[in-house]
Amino acid sequence: MIYEVPNIPDPSVPEGESDKDNQEIRKWGEPTTFDFEAKDHISLMKELDLADFERGAKVAGFRGYFLKNDAALLSMALWQFVYDNFSQAGYQPVLAPSLVRMENFIGTGWLPQGREEIYKTQAKRSRQLRQRHQRRFPVARIF
Repeated sequence: MIYEVPNIPDPSVPEGESDKDNQEIRKWGEPTTFDFEAKDHISLMKELDLADFERGAKVAGFRGYFLKNDAALLSMALWQFVYDNFSQAGYQPVLAPSLVRMENFIGTGWLPQGREEIYKTQAKRSRQLRQRHQRRFPVARIF
């Protein structure tokens, strides 16, 4: 039953009906101004042929994308950079399984509200495996 209880907000957080009721507590710096019309990251990536959102959504079902060209190379370079630095710091690289038992999602903050975003296999209920596109769930249970 405790997994059904939502996160309890801090008592100092004011209540409101919508995002418009949010209060700005503090600001840091000043917003950047440009002498041209700023574009969002999706527009830039489409114009520069760095991502294919339409095919990605078709393959993944929603919010999917394929990184292409220099964006794919940049992503691989960032992964290699992180791998090199973490390995040098003594961390052990791990590739986690994609399919895991349901109990691996409990205690990660994903259930019960994320239940509809978890894929499941067709096995009998007691042996059914689940999949979520993030590897944090099995890694959270590695130790």
